[in-house]
Amino acid sequence: MAHNIVIVHGTDFDDFSVSDVDDICDGKNPSAWCHVSYWEFRHRIGQQLSVVNNWTHIYQDLPLCDGISLSVLQQQSLQSVPICHCHKLSDADQTAVNRTRAKIGRGVVLSRESGSVWLYNCSKYPVFVRSPTFLQLPHSSCSPLIQRLPPGHCLCAFDGDLIVKLAVGELSCGHYSIQVSFAKGWGVDYSRQVITACPCWIEVHITHPHYSPVT
Repeated sequence: MAHNIVIVHGTDFDDFSVSDVDDICDGKNPSAWCHVSYWEFRHRIGQQLSVVNNWTHIYQDLPLCDGISLSVLQQQSLQSVPICHCHKLSDADQTAVNRTRAKIGRGVVLSRESGSVWLYNCSKYPVFVRSPTFLQLPHSSCSPLIQRLPPGHCLCAFDGDLIVKLAVGELSCGHYSIQVSFAKGWGVDYSRQVITACPCWIEVHITHPHYSPVT
């Protein structure tokens, strides 16, 4: 919904840099507030990563920057998977992946703020976001609304208070997910009907904001 989008005037995204170090590790960390997976079409690239600190920067390849480097995951995936088991994309799909990788650039920042999750688009291209807390338009399909986030903008990608009202009977599941596609949209207005038709995208599993990990 348009009211969720806030133009970021004069924001220096270099603030998200070496001075603040994310505690990111492979696998699921019980103290993490979200877990991030990177996908290319239907194939997950690298391991799922856990985020403990209040924000994380997800980008393609930035020197001296902390966060989740997708280029590192891409390289690790090639090195850790035997060639006979490695997924093989068609030439057309690989070309689409390479072109989209080049557009990720400074990527996005995920920030946990008062039980909700905000997404900041630091790249030069739009990203497309699907969330269970996006309110649905009357004429839309049964799937959650997908929002286009322009460069330099941010939105509330996961409303911690609203999810309680929308899914009271599902709180025991413990987490919810949002999907973010870099540069390529999907859904009823696009030729790509599903997220797995997008060349480069991430899935963020969010621990429920009212869930408190055991410490």
